Amino acid sequence: MAKFQTSFVLFIICFVLNGIMDHGSMVLGCAPCNTGWIEFGNRCHLIVNKQKSFQDAEAYCQGLSRPGRPAHLMSINSKKENDFLEEYAKTITGLGTKLWIGFKQSASPKWLDGSRDSYRNWAPGQPNSGSSVPCVRVANPGGGWADTVCNNEYPFICEMPYRFTTK
Repeated sequence: MAKFQTSFVLFIICFVLNGIMDHGSMVLGCAPCNTGWIEFGNRCHLIVNKQKSFQDAEAYCQGLSRPGRPAHLMSINSKKENDFLEEYAKTITGLGTKLWIGFKQSASPKWLDGSRDSYRNWAPGQPNSGSSVPCVRVANPGGGWADTVCNNEYPFICEMPYRFTTK
């Protein structure tokens, strides 16, 4: 309950200050997502158009974490989120057709952020390598997932919780 109250009070303070101060300084401090990140589904998302291996992409995302707001490669927990990613990717000039997401196949498949949702959107014929090729990327257009070698280098999408949360 105290966490909710703190978040609510901070939100109100930002809302009030936003009305009396120059928007140039306050909007960035009160927005639920950091500058450059896109809001969707109570999470903040950032496509990074740099070629990195799966492990390096996850490390890059973790490096963007803020206190109480861990960042990871994106977890896709619904068709709506998968569709969001596909549309968001279309807005990035020069972005390749493949992006790392935060799903890893193994004896027990898992999302890197620890979420346990069962949504999957495998492309036809995928996964085709089982746990021997454990890393997963999404392809655009289409949004279907494929297992691929973890050392391949692709752009990627990071995700972190909103700045203000009631959880």
